[in-house]
This record gives sequence, C-alpha cells and structure tokens, in this order.
Amino acid sequence: MTVSMTRRRVGPNRTSAVAAGVLFAVLALILFAVPHTARAEGDGESTHTAARITLPVGMSSMATGVASDPKAHILYTADHDQVLAVNELTGVITVFGLGLGGPVDAVAVDPDYDEVFATQTDEYGNTWVHVFAGSAHSNIATIPVPGGASALAVDHRTHTLVAVGYGSGGTGSAGTLTFINEDTNSVSSTLAIGRDPEAVAIDQFARVAYATSQVDNSVWVIDLDGRAVKSVVAVGVRPRAWRSIR
Repeated sequence: MTVSMTRRRVGPNRTSAVAAGVLFAVLALILFAVPHTARAEGDGESTHTAARITLPVGMSSMATGVASDPKAHILYTADHDQVLAVNELTGVITVFGLGLGGPVDAVAVDPDYDEVFATQTDEYGNTWVHVFAGSAHSNIATIPVPGGASALAVDHRTHTLVAVGYGSGGTGSAGTLTFINEDTNSVSSTLAIGRDPEAVAIDQFARVAYATSQVDNSVWVIDLDGRAVKSVVAVGVRPRAWRSIR
C-alpha cells in the first residue's frame, strides 16, 4: 500500500505573522516585568512634583539669572540681592547670599565641585564673583573681576568659570571675557571681546565659548583651550542670550 503525503508550505504572510506574535509575546514579558515608576535620570528619585514654583511672599521677584544642578536637582536663581535654591523635586526654596552688598545679576553651577557662583556689582561699578558651597550655601570665596561679570558659564572639563562683562571702560567700550580658575578661586586670564557683552555660553564638545555683543550686533566665538578669538559672527540687533550646551 502506498501512502501519499502532501507537504503544506508556509507562505510569507504566515511566517511574518508567527514572527510578529513571538516578538509581541517577548515584549509583553519585558514590559510587565519592569515596574512602571517615573524616575529622574540617574538617581531613581521621583520626577518633578510641579510645573510652576511660586516665590514666597516677601521675595523681590526680580529673578535675573538662572542655573541648574542636574545632579542635585537644584535650580538656582539670582533674585535682586540674594540667591534662591529651589529643589526641583519638592519645590522647597532656600534663600542664601543675603547682604552681598549689591544686586546679583547672574548665577552658574559646577555640579562636580558642588559650587554655586553669583555675580555682585556695587554702586561704584566694582564687580565680584561669590563662590558658595552648593549643599551648605556658605560663602567660601569672593573673587574681584575688574572686567565685570554680566553673565557666567562653566567649562566643566577644566573647571573654569567664564565671565563676560562691559570691561574697565564701561558701557560702549570693548567688553572683557574673564577666565577664573575654580581650583584657586582667582582670575587666570582675560580677553578683549565685543562691546557690551550680555550673555555667554559654552560648547564643551567643540571647546568654544560664545559671547554676545549688543553694540556690535555679533557673537564672538572663543577657543577655550587657546583662549583666543576664533571668529566673529554677525547676527540680529542686540543679541542678549544663548542656551548653554553641556
């Protein structure tokens, strides 16, 4: 007796369906095995509790500068003659730096050193950068900056604070870019840039700093390692702020 057997072929559509089913099952196992808890990147804490934080009654509400510590999740803002530390997870606000002797215009943070920097200018035009221990909020150094400091940025690779100011000649004269060594808390070098610089930002990867010049309607590109002007880019009228790149 002869038995005839017919082999049924599985077409492409059926093969795709089987593969898709297997893939779906694997993904389902993975998804259901991992708890769905919103977490802040890197530390396992809960994400922000509020999208807006209201300053307490009695604050001057004149915030002119802002910086964030991504490690501690603390937002720092210059508020007239003081600095506010806002916990990004709870909204709790801590005030420090009172009695600096003049308005605070800009702040910056170095998370690796746990330090906060705040500028302060008196009525005679003298400018200082105050260095605070981030967690303790204590003033650990005061650095005179003859070239002024209307804006700050941190070179995290070399732990150098970069400040731009109106220079010794004041408004309308050549501006000054000042390099401050965070290890010694002292000015290491200065560089003449465009007039009335109002903002500075750093690209850690390209190793350049960008400083705006309101009067010249330009952005000055500075070589961080060579500490020299690379180029000057013409832009719109009165450029005042750039976003920092880490």
